[in-house]
Amino acid sequence: MTEDTSFYSLPIFERYSVTIYNAILQLMGNDIGPPNIWMVWTGSICLVSGALMNANVLGTIADIL
Repeated sequence: MTEDTSFYSLPIFERYSVTIYNAILQLMGNDIGPPNIWMVWTGSICLVSGALMNANVLGTIADIL
């Protein structure tokens, strides 16, 4: 038995986009619900760049200590 939800009726590109976005959110521990596909990609890029900046700052602090 399968459940019919709005996710499975989306085109394949949007399904992969939402899946990638949710995977990034699982790693970052955040909860944001974007309303469209452009905000999904914008949020994904912002979350990844934020993680890279966080790693850079913590790496620099560790190097200084």
